[in-house]
Amino acid sequence: MQARHESDIWLKNPATMSFEFWEKANGNLARALAMDPKNPVLHESLGQLLDNKAIHVKWITPEERAQTWQESRDHFRTAIALRPVSPYTWSNLALINSRLGEWNEETQLALRQAATLGPWEPEVQVNIAAVGWAGWNKWPADLKPVLEENLIRGSKRQRETMLRLIASPQQKNYICMNPKLHEALKPDWCG
Repeated sequence: MQARHESDIWLKNPATMSFEFWEKANGNLARALAMDPKNPVLHESLGQLLDNKAIHVKWITPEERAQTWQESRDHFRTAIALRPVSPYTWSNLALINSRLGEWNEETQLALRQAATLGPWEPEVQVNIAAVGWAGWNKWPADLKPVLEENLIRGSKRQRETMLRLIASPQQKNYICMNPKLHEALKPDWCG
């Protein structure tokens, strides 16, 4: 409990927390995991903590950042093996793979599973949308409707967040030309 609490504190505002606090949270999570290695929640917490280290600790090298994301991915994979029904874990796996530039079958499966298991979970919706747009040109045709439906669902509660994820002119044009997405997102950039 203490390890999860410390991890949650750092994850809520990593920019203002010291790296020493991250080390303490990481050490306590590692000790908790040593006592309960089949606990998917601990693996997921470590995966999230490592992801945030890679994002927020500015002094690590690109190689260390990639290695940290690989460690994070290992924890998410283990958490999925132990508890394959968590949409959060699947969406986090997709997010880590996208950070590593991996648009492979595992990433596609993670997106599909996250969308199936957590269609109305706001954090899951955002992760799916972020990864979906980041790799849009790399996805097979049968995955794009899954990603579009996620955008439509996500727009019901977090329209502005979904709009902020659309970055490129090609993506904006795609939204404007797709009646279902245009109706759901109502962007002001379409003519």
